[in-house]
Amino acid sequence: MVCVGGRYQLLGELGRGGTSTVFLAVDTVLHKQWAVKETLLQGDEEYQRRIIQSLRAEANVLKECDHPAIPRIVDFFEENGRAYAVRDYVKGRSLKSIVEESGLQNVETVLDLGMQLCSILSYLHSHYPPIIYGDLKPSQVMISEDGTVRLIDFGAATQLYANGGVLDLRTIDQCDARFATNIFTAPEILNENSAATTSSDVYSIGM
Repeated sequence: MVCVGGRYQLLGELGRGGTSTVFLAVDTVLHKQWAVKETLLQGDEEYQRRIIQSLRAEANVLKECDHPAIPRIVDFFEENGRAYAVRDYVKGRSLKSIVEESGLQNVETVLDLGMQLCSILSYLHSHYPPIIYGDLKPSQVMISEDGTVRLIDFGAATQLYANGGVLDLRTIDQCDARFATNIFTAPEILNENSAATTSSDVYSIGM
């Protein structure tokens, strides 16, 4: 069994995308389960530096968040050409998988999920500077058995940049319009000459 960080035993894969893989892991010190995101550090030295810098920036921002719907980042480290972010493990199913299996949800369920998402985004946007999620889509909305909504992914490698005092939590690739999830993405994000705003997240909820 693979152990990383000297304490996190990787039990199995939860999901993957791009250069990142998320594992269910057990902490051999605290005897607690976590979700561990492994990001492969590839490319030239400058690109790797940017990935590490943005991963650390994301971790630092999320450590300041205190909301039950936002999983905490509790540890971050580099090992054997990979970066690892250790987060709260969230049980449940993604909204994407629920819709694919059961089809469109009834009006009451949609309203409930929408209100919960609005509450989460309101919390993020109320920070100073505001935090933009930037790539809200069903695959990143996790729903527990009791119907509670959580956001499970704030990006494998975030690009935080100063733009009118706003922190943009899109990944490096997502900041390139070519990599955006078009159906859920606000037009200004798809336009390379425009900047994302808090309204961009609101647009994604509507879609």
